[in-house]
Amino acid sequence: MYAGSALEDIGWRARGRTPAVQMVVGFDQEQALAYAVDSTGGLQALDLSTGTARLLTSGVAGVVLGPEGTLWVVDKKDSVVRIRNRLAKKTDATLPVRPTALYGTGDRQLIAIEGGDTARAILVTGSESGISADLPTTHTAASPWGDLVAAAAPTGVYLWAPHGSTPIRRIRVSGTPTSVRFSASGHRIYVGREAENLAVIDRYAEKRLDDIRVPGAAAGLRVAPYGGWLLARPDSGESIWLINLATGEYVGAVAGPWAADLPTVLGDATLLVREGEDVVAHDLSQEGFPETGRLKGRAADLYLPMPWVPRGNMPERIAPSPNPTQQAEASPESPGGQVEPPSTVYLQVSRSQNPAWAQALAGEIRDEGFPALVITPQTGEEAYRVVVGPYPSREAAESAGRRLGRPSFIYHP
Repeated sequence: MYAGSALEDIGWRARGRTPAVQMVVGFDQEQALAYAVDSTGGLQALDLSTGTARLLTSGVAGVVLGPEGTLWVVDKKDSVVRIRNRLAKKTDATLPVRPTALYGTGDRQLIAIEGGDTARAILVTGSESGISADLPTTHTAASPWGDLVAAAAPTGVYLWAPHGSTPIRRIRVSGTPTSVRFSASGHRIYVGREAENLAVIDRYAEKRLDDIRVPGAAAGLRVAPYGGWLLARPDSGESIWLINLATGEYVGAVAGPWAADLPTVLGDATLLVREGEDVVAHDLSQEGFPETGRLKGRAADLYLPMPWVPRGNMPERIAPSPNPTQQAEASPESPGGQVEPPSTVYLQVSRSQNPAWAQALAGEIRDEGFPALVITPQTGEEAYRVVVGPYPSREAAESAGRRLGRPSFIYHP
C-alpha cells in the first residue's frame, strides 16, 4: 500500500496469501473493505482492518459497487446476485443479454445496460427486473447516485431517470457526441465529441452551458474521484489531456496509456499514470506537472485509490512511512526516533440531519477539487458530517483548510 504524492510504502501487508487479481472493483470506506475480482472470477473482499481476504461469490461476469455499499454481481449465467454486509443473496432477476455496463443506485437498485444495435437500460430491484428504457447507444454514464443515466449519441445527449415518470429527453449537442461523464457531484455532464471541443451540460436545467477547448476529439472521459479534474483520452495516441474543472480550462497533457484503473487523480491534484514499466505521480498544481513519486517496475499491478488510514495494529507491519494518506505530508518523528503512529484528521465543514443536503454540499466541495465525503451517523440522534480529508496531521489539515476557503474546524473520528 502506497501513500502521499511521493507514493511511499506505508508498510501495510495482508495476512497470508491473497489470490491474483484481474480487476479492482471499489472501496467501501465505512467497512474498510476493498473489493476485487480474482483470476478465477471470484469476488474477493479484503478487510483492511484485519488484513484478511474473503471470497464473497464466484463466477463473476460483471460487478459494480453501489454508492451506498451494495455490491451487484452478474454471474456467468446472467443471474443477478446482491451482496450486503458480505452476505451474497441470489435474486430472482436474470438478464436476457450480458450487460455492457452496470451502475448502482442510492436506493439499493441496479441499472444494467444491454448492448445491441441500440441499447436497453434495465432497472433491477432486489427481486426482479423492473422498469426499462431503450437508448440510442451504449456510450452511457450514470450520476453518482444512479438517479440519472446519460447516453452520448450522434444526434445529442439523451437523459433517462429510472425512478421518474418522465420520458427520455434529448439535449441537442453538435459535433457527434461519443462519450459522456457526470461531475463528482452529479450537477454537470461532460461530453466528448468527434468534431469539436468538450461540451458542458447542466443536468438540472437540461441545457448546454459551455465548451472546454481541447486539442482534438476525445474518445473517453474520466472525472477525478473527488472532482476538480477531468481526464480525457484522445481518439489516437497514448496521451492524457488534463482539464482543471475549477477554471474550466485545458491545462496540458502527459504521456501514458488508458486502462480501467489508471490514469486517476489522488487527493487534490496528484495524477497517477503508467509510464513504461513504472507508475508515476505528477503534481498537477505545479507548472510542467513535476514528478513527485515513482514505483519502479510496478506498471503490471492494478491500483485502487482509497481514502483510508491504517490505525491500531497493522497486519505484518514493516517499516512504516510518515505518509499514511494520499494527501499526506511528512509527519514528525518522536524524540525516541520512532515514527509516530498514523492518525486520522478531517476538516469538518458542516453537520446536518438531512442526508441529501449533506451529499449535495460534499459534491460541491469535490467539484472544487477537495476530497470531501459524508460521515454517516451511527445513531439516529447524530448528524451527517460533511468532512474533507483524511489528513495525516493537524498541520496538513489546517493547510488544506486555508486553501478550501470555507469555515471549518479539525475533526477526529
